[in-house]
Amino acid sequence: SEGYDYGQRAYVLSSGSAGNRGSGAELELGANDQSPLVNPCFVLRNWGDAGATLKLNGQALPRGKDFRLGHRQRLEGSDLIVWIKTQATELLRIELEPVAGETQ
Repeated sequence: SEGYDYGQRAYVLSSGSAGNRGSGAELELGANDQSPLVNPCFVLRNWGDAGATLKLNGQALPRGKDFRLGHRQRLEGSDLIVWIKTQATELLRIELEPVAGETQ
């Protein structure tokens, strides 16, 4: 994790080498009544061109109005940008898995 980037309003994570996201990503975000989690966004650096599937606390969330993604091309590789419409006041587990052949 590269931490939260206030300029992008997103959590920035790095996979290391370009296009090397074969196993996906698992994240846990803590939240409580004094510090709720609202509509988180993630930038997964060097994810590659693959799309992604999402599970929140083990429940699949299909792409649509509550789960959006896109890619940002850089000289170093392609980043995956994920936005999730959700609110939490307790631990939230997020699982992202690459989908080959699906880019956006």
